[in-house]
Amino acid sequence: MAEAFTDSRPAAVLATPAAVVSLAPYALRGVLWEAADGDGMVLFGRHRAALDAALAVGLVLTGSVIGIGVLVLIASAAGPVGLLVALAILLVLFGLVGIGGLLLLSASPSALTTTVGRETPGGHRWSAVALAQRPGTRLSALLLARSLVARVPAGDVVVAVAGTPELAAGYERLGFARGRGARVHLVVPA
Repeated sequence: MAEAFTDSRPAAVLATPAAVVSLAPYALRGVLWEAADGDGMVLFGRHRAALDAALAVGLVLTGSVIGIGVLVLIASAAGPVGLLVALAILLVLFGLVGIGGLLLLSASPSALTTTVGRETPGGHRWSAVALAQRPGTRLSALLLARSLVARVPAGDVVVAVAGTPELAAGYERLGFARGRGARVHLVVPA
């Protein structure tokens, strides 16, 4: 995923920790889908923003506490020099996650846009987000997303955020209506 959202392989390497942290809540919920060819990915499932945020915060806090605890144990066994090394490692790790997050956001400004707004119809909502395609390959993420949308019950609403104006136009061709900013939605027909 990180390689799909960045311009270079080094940027993708730096963005990988942030990508893993951002994908973990969705993997736990079982809404992380991979195309059969392994070249495309999409997050698709019931829209549960509060649950996703709670899972993300819980995972980050748990990982941080465990990581800091391990480093403190190692540092206490190694003395003052070990403590300095442990702190340096901790700063580098948090720095990599932070830099990776910034790289992902700078590559996709629409990442800051929420999928649901006032203009989004009510009812059961499904999110189709983070379509990612391995560079040099084509269409499997889009085809996967289309097949997942086809499984949604009639009358339910599929929400997404278009990363570019061209992508928004593509969503419109698939029957989605534009919302505010980059938001799009589809009321699944009967």
